[in-house]
Amino acid sequence: MGSIRERGKGRAEITSILGRWEEAWRTHDMTAFASLLHEDGVWLLWTGDVWTGRRVIEERHAAVHKTDAVIVRSCSVLTGDERAPTEVVRSRKFLVVTRRQGVWKVSRGPKAEGLVHAVIVHWADI
Repeated sequence: MGSIRERGKGRAEITSILGRWEEAWRTHDMTAFASLLHEDGVWLLWTGDVWTGRRVIEERHAAVHKTDAVIVRSCSVLTGDERAPTEVVRSRKFLVVTRRQGVWKVSRGPKAEGLVHAVIVHWADI
C-alpha cells in the first residue's frame, strides 16, 4: 500500500483510463481503445473466446466496429392490454439492426427464424 497521495494519483489515473476507454468505444476509435491495453493484454469474450495481445484485440474490435449490423437488446413494459388489463407484462427482445444504403432498420425481430443464427454468425466471423 502506498501513501494516501500515491493512492489518490492511482485513482486519478484509473479514472482517466475509464473516461478515455468510454470515449474510444463511443467513437469507435479502436486505436485509442487499444492504446489503453498492455502489449500482452488479454480480452475474454462472452462467447468464451480469448484474444491475446494489443494488436489482435485492436484488429478484432475494429472489425466489429466497422460493421453495419448490431445486436440490440431491449426491455419493455406493457400495461393496459385488453387481454390482461390488470397485468404488467415485461419482456426482453433481441433485434438485429442493419444499415442498408445509409438507413438503419430492423432486419430480424424477436423469434424471427435465423435470429439466433445471426447472433452466432455475427460474433463468430470476427
